[in-house]
Amino acid sequence: MPDGRVEESNVMDSLVNAIVLRKMALTEGDYLLVFLSGALGRVQAVVRRASMAGPIDARFEPFTLGELSLYRRRGERIRRVHSFDILRSHAELRADLNLFCRASYLTELLDRSTVENAEAREEFALLLKAFVLMRSGGDVELVCRWFETRLLDIAGVGLDLTRCALCLTEGTERGSLSLQHGGLLCESCSPSEAPPLSPGSLTVLRRIQGTALPKLRGIRLREETMKELKDSLQTVIIQWLGTELKSVRFMETIIEPRLGQGVSL
Repeated sequence: MPDGRVEESNVMDSLVNAIVLRKMALTEGDYLLVFLSGALGRVQAVVRRASMAGPIDARFEPFTLGELSLYRRRGERIRRVHSFDILRSHAELRADLNLFCRASYLTELLDRSTVENAEAREEFALLLKAFVLMRSGGDVELVCRWFETRLLDIAGVGLDLTRCALCLTEGTERGSLSLQHGGLLCESCSPSEAPPLSPGSLTVLRRIQGTALPKLRGIRLREETMKELKDSLQTVIIQWLGTELKSVRFMETIIEPRLGQGVSL
């Protein structure tokens, strides 16, 4: 904790719950942090070692949930951290390589999709629910797919899976996803380059879409089904954000091959 002294000329924010999305070193002991708060949305803040009592490295690890107080010095654009009291460190997500990679993907997704200083209560609650599901022993890949579908719904770009978005055929069982058309395209209307979805994959996608807190424990999907879901939703996510996330490329090129070989990092 800091010594509690903040100059009267500074502007102090209210105490809010926030999750650390990202931490970047500025100088030795000083960091630029990106938080997600329901009330404040995504917000950047600087923490200075000189202003904080005790070591700060562990306190601001990614995924950490805490009570955050910020202030802004007159004339400065970026806020500074006044205090951050840990409510839950989510250390389990950092201790396991598989959990760490997937949790990093979720935080990067929110870092890129949320707006600076705009309320993000649904996104904040969604991330906390995803962390609970990951810790509970459910399939973390399936948690990521659920997270993606819920985030798209919250952002107002949810996908209609009830019928083909072009020919309006009901009960489509094979096809692909299209952000441009806002939902499912049947096999006949799907472009040849679009990742295909089989009946099994569509059944799973319809089951998890729109569910506030799905019961994922015990569900185990075939590798082919999981790949179809991942490829299809990643195509939509890339179209939505206009870019591929670094965490996805890192997992696909470095982490997943090593996990498959049973190699620990």
